[in-house]
Formats: sequence, C-alpha cells, structure tokens
Amino acid sequence: MHTTIDAIKLNSLDLKLKVESDRLTIENPLNVEAYWDNQTLKKAFERKYHKMIYVLADHKKEEGKECFWYNEAYQLDGFGFKRFSKLVGEEKLKVDIRIGHYPDGRLHDHGTGFRILPKYLPQCFENINQIL
Repeated sequence: MHTTIDAIKLNSLDLKLKVESDRLTIENPLNVEAYWDNQTLKKAFERKYHKMIYVLADHKKEEGKECFWYNEAYQLDGFGFKRFSKLVGEEKLKVDIRIGHYPDGRLHDHGTGFRILPKYLPQCFENINQIL
C-alpha cells in the first residue's frame, strides 16, 4: 500500500489529515485514533534536520558538464509546529504511508514520509538566517 494523504480532500482510502492545536491527525472511516503529537513531530524532525543549510542555485550545462552557481544559502533550525501545521492546511505538505510486502507475504513498513516541495521547506523552521 502506498497512499498520499493531505488536509484538503479525502484520498481513495477515505483518509484525510486534520490539523489540531497540538497534533496532526489522520481522519479515517473506522475512527481509528491515528496521530502525531507536536512533541513527537518536533523530536523526529530535529533528529533528521537538527540544523541544515538550504541552498538555492542556478545550473546549466557547459561542455557536457553540469555547472552550478550558488546564489543564496540559509541556515535553518528550530522546528515550528505552527508553521508545519500551516503548510499541511495549505496542502503544501502531505503524508505518504508506504507499506509493502516481501515475496513470502510478510509485511514491510517502508516508513511514513512527510513530503514537501523544497521551496516550502524553510517555512517549517522558526530560525531562518541568510548566510549567502
């Protein structure tokens, strides 16, 4: 199973994200309680993206080689649940649930993915400092 969930409309499995004051919930037709609380998201996000450098660049091909011109860079840190939640509500951030199975039928969880377009990534952080 691979399904994408957003906060705007029900998907093909009748799942939808709902932003609450302290959690992100997956609404579902069986009313199974499924959510990530603010602190869990904060810990997971900061474990993976404690501090990061976000770089914008132009690129072109010269003599068969790809060349980059780095014209902006930002240091990002401090996960912001309110900022994150706003992006979910605007359908700029979606959740992918990815569960597969091995040839013998055993299930394999490929992990839940939070998907965002790179241009919106800085909006998930409280501290955005331009360094270039």
